[in-house]
Amino acid sequence: MTERSVTHGTFALEHVYAAPPARVFDAWADPAVKTRWFTGALDPAADPMRMDFRVGGTERAVGRTDDGSVIVYEGLFRDIVPAERIVVANWIDVDGQRISVSQFTAEFRAVGNGTRLVVTEQGAYLDGHDSPASRASGIRAQLDALAVELEGNTTDTGLGMSSDQAQADERQIRALLQARLGALCAKDASQFVAAYDTSIVKFDLAPPLRERGSAVLDPAGLQWWLSTWDGELTVDLADLSITVGGDVAFCHCLEHIQGTRSDGEDQNMWTRSTLGLRKIDDAWKITHEHNSAPFYMDGSGRPALDLLP
Repeated sequence: MTERSVTHGTFALEHVYAAPPARVFDAWADPAVKTRWFTGALDPAADPMRMDFRVGGTERAVGRTDDGSVIVYEGLFRDIVPAERIVVANWIDVDGQRISVSQFTAEFRAVGNGTRLVVTEQGAYLDGHDSPASRASGIRAQLDALAVELEGNTTDTGLGMSSDQAQADERQIRALLQARLGALCAKDASQFVAAYDTSIVKFDLAPPLRERGSAVLDPAGLQWWLSTWDGELTVDLADLSITVGGDVAFCHCLEHIQGTRSDGEDQNMWTRSTLGLRKIDDAWKITHEHNSAPFYMDGSGRPALDLLP
């Protein structure tokens, strides 16, 4: 018999876009556009969204995970103020199992010639199938994909590929990074290292100075580190930037890690990450990773893990 539980959570995320509020709002109101960044951020092959964009209207999206599970998102529009606010009551099922029921609010605030988008979710996450951390990570990927959508066009990139192809590649890379975050939050080291190519060279926070190949692909060390966290581990990315050129790409971001260690110590730290990727057999793989933290240059050599973005 399934053990029933409910985890309640509220979180807010922000993203600034170089587009006016009306244009950002329109990307939420047009089902064809929203399919590309909302569902496509996690499943580039997702079915087109169905949407009746009015108070009392509904929206529905269907996507699939890497293992073939079917995700069905459904929402009911409770409040719409053009170019200012959207409030949606929504629920998500995976293979027919309800995993969450939430209220989601998107606020569009003018900042100069751009828009500060503030999204707030108030959710009930059911029976251990979802969590606030996992949902926040997924929404962050969608907000990043919306930035790509708003900046996109169909001109040539100058690298022998159309920006349509570059955007498709970027969505695939974002999905790869999203899967890695999910693996960390689930404390699944084997799933995390699956994103690496066999040629991987890694410069990490912990010794040694450099690791490569089989040493990185072996999940044992990472699994031990994940075991030193007690309860939920939250990992999120901020200021993610991805540049694609043909079959190579690089990205950089800030990484936020928060949780409680097995000795009871609460940790909340930001680090820096740079990744190099190659497209191999039509799949993106990480070939280089460099994680770092600044240190105080006062002679102490202390890592500056208390810095905030």
